[in-house]
Amino acid sequence: MPLTLSDYKTAKVRGNVGQKVRFDVGNETGVLFQHVQHTVDLEGHKQNANFTEGWPAVRGRFKPEPVDYYLLPVDFREVDGSVHIDARMFFVPTDRPAVLLKAAGLSKGGVDIAGTLPSRRGQIPKRLRPDGESIHRRWTATWKATTFKKDFANAVSYKHKTKVTK
Repeated sequence: MPLTLSDYKTAKVRGNVGQKVRFDVGNETGVLFQHVQHTVDLEGHKQNANFTEGWPAVRGRFKPEPVDYYLLPVDFREVDGSVHIDARMFFVPTDRPAVLLKAAGLSKGGVDIAGTLPSRRGQIPKRLRPDGESIHRRWTATWKATTFKKDFANAVSYKHKTKVTK
């Protein structure tokens, strides 16, 4: 599998705190897909999202950047909470990434939580998913309420597990 991930690093982006992971597919052309099940729990009030996002690559160069951000809005600090992400990443080689994204039903703005990435609700059609290996990541952030924005980053505890699955 040409897909590799870096270690998790601390991230701060426009009032959000969390972690990020860089990925690499060597010199491959295709689409890196990630199916995400995302749960936010703020004092027992849960919100779930189920979506797929995609990063097109041409000769190993991604647009947007080859980084996956797992971020928490600093406004979450006002209550006890957690975020749990269960994600599967897999790379599909193709010499026409834009055509594959369209066939998979991904478009910019498809799901708000995916930001600027092409995305869609749910999974991509089974016929477009590879039978081989994927990278399965489970990531959790938990915190107790804090009063000040500057204290939130230090109040968050992270756990993560990454494994290659068939």
